[in-house]
Amino acid sequence: MTSVSLDESTALTNSAFRTTAARRGHAARTPSAERLQHLRHRATTVDALGDGLVAMMHRLKGEARELFSRACADGIDSIENPPAELVDFFRAVEKTPAWVDQDRLRSGAQAISRAGKLAAFSLCDVYLVVGFHSLRVCKTLTSTGQTGKATSRRVLNTASWWLDVSTPGSLVVGGVGYAAALRVRLVHAHIRDVLLKRGDWDLAAWDQPLNDAQANQLTLMFSLGVMEATQALGIRYTAQERADILHLWRYVGWLVGIEEDMLPADEADAWQHLWEQAATELIPDADSRTLAADLRAAYQRPRPDQSEVRARWAERVHTAISRIVIGPASADSLGMPDDPLARALVRVAGAVNTVAELTYRRIPAFRTAQAVHGHAARKAYVDVLRAAHGDGPKP
Repeated sequence: MTSVSLDESTALTNSAFRTTAARRGHAARTPSAERLQHLRHRATTVDALGDGLVAMMHRLKGEARELFSRACADGIDSIENPPAELVDFFRAVEKTPAWVDQDRLRSGAQAISRAGKLAAFSLCDVYLVVGFHSLRVCKTLTSTGQTGKATSRRVLNTASWWLDVSTPGSLVVGGVGYAAALRVRLVHAHIRDVLLKRGDWDLAAWDQPLNDAQANQLTLMFSLGVMEATQALGIRYTAQERADILHLWRYVGWLVGIEEDMLPADEADAWQHLWEQAATELIPDADSRTLAADLRAAYQRPRPDQSEVRARWAERVHTAISRIVIGPASADSLGMPDDPLARALVRVAGAVNTVAELTYRRIPAFRTAQAVHGHAARKAYVDVLRAAHGDGPKP
C-alpha cells in the first residue's frame, strides 16, 4: 500500500475538514506503524458473505435474486429450504449488533433531513470527489465503465441510495434503507467478481477491488463529508446530532459488509480514520482528473428543469463547494478550477443560512419542522434527478 506522512501529503490540506477537526480537538495525526500494517491487511480482505451470495446467484440464476429480495423484506425464516449461502448471509445481518440504538438511528436521520436540499445538492461534491482522489477507487470506476455520460446516472444512484438509507425509520430489519444497504453490498460483490475474473486486475498495484480499507470511505464521506459540505452552506449541527449521524453511518457501513474495526465508533475515531485515508488511499492519478472532469461535465448538462445558464452556474457552485471542503491542493490535483465568484456566493449563502440556524436552533418545534420539510425537499430533489436520468438500479 502506497502511503505518505500527513506532513508530506497534499490530501485535504487547508480544507474545511482540517479546520473543523482542529476546532473540535481532532487535528490530523499520522497513523502509527501498527495501524498502517493493519490497514495493509484490510486492503487484502473483502466481504466473504457477499461473495458467497454472488456464487449462489451464478448457480441459481434468476431464482436467487427473488430469494434475496424476499429475505430482505421478510427475513430468512420466511423462505423454505433456502440455499446455504443465503442462510449464512442473513443469519449474520439479522443479528443486529448490541451497539445499534434505533432511537439514535432515527435521530441521526432527522439531523440529516434538517439539511434538506442543501445536503442533496452538495452530496456528490464530497462523496464522489473524495473517491476520485483515490487512484485505487478510480481503477474500479474506470474498469466498470463509470465514466463519461455514465457519471450522471451515478449521481442519481448515489443520491437515491443515500435518501433510502437516511430516511427516518428506514433501517429497521425489512425496512427500505435496510434493504438498500444489503443491495449495495451485493452490487459491490458482483463488481469484485467481474473484475477479478477479467484477468487484467493488478492486485499488487490496486489491492483487492472494493476492499475493507477502501470501503471505509463510504461511511466517512456520507457522515463527516456531508456534514462539512452542509456546514459550508450554513447548517449547524449540535454535538448530539453529529454523534447520531455517525452512529447511523456506522450501522449502514456494517450492513454494507465493512468489518467493525474499520467502522468509527465515535467522532474522534472518525477523524482518525479520515487521516488514515489521507495518508494511505487519497493519492490521485490521471484517472482521478478524468473522473472529476466527467462530474463537472455532468453538472453542466441541463436537466429538463434547467436552462443552460442555470446548469453552468450550478456546476460552478458544485465545484466551489468541493474546493472549500477538500481544500485547494486536493482540488488542484483533480483539475477542479478555482472560481472566486462562485466561492464567494457559497460563503454568502452559508452566512445567511447560519444566521437562520442560530436564530431558531433553540426552538424544538422549528427543528422538528425543519426535519420534516427537509426530508420532503431531499426527496423532491432526487425525484428531479430521476426524471432527468431515469430510475435505474441503485449503486
